[in-house]
Amino acid sequence: MNVEEILRKIPAFRSIRLDTVLFESKYPVMFTCRNGEDIYLFICCLVSADKIKWIGTKTNYNTIIRITVTAVEFLVIVGRLFETTVV
Repeated sequence: MNVEEILRKIPAFRSIRLDTVLFESKYPVMFTCRNGEDIYLFICCLVSADKIKWIGTKTNYNTIIRITVTAVEFLVIVGRLFETTVV
């Protein structure tokens, strides 16, 4: 699957390029793209037998780092909760 070809069908993204895949399965689930100097974060929101959809937002690398750090901190807390309640 070529994400760039799919996104380039949108007039505003004619020159978009895949930057970093943060999570993938059989398809990119969470990834960043660059469109000139702009950075976009895309997250998969629908997968079916005949289509796939992503939602995207303009962002910056500092925000992506904060999101990632927050997600890791959350997983650590959840892990500790299960360690203390499961005997």
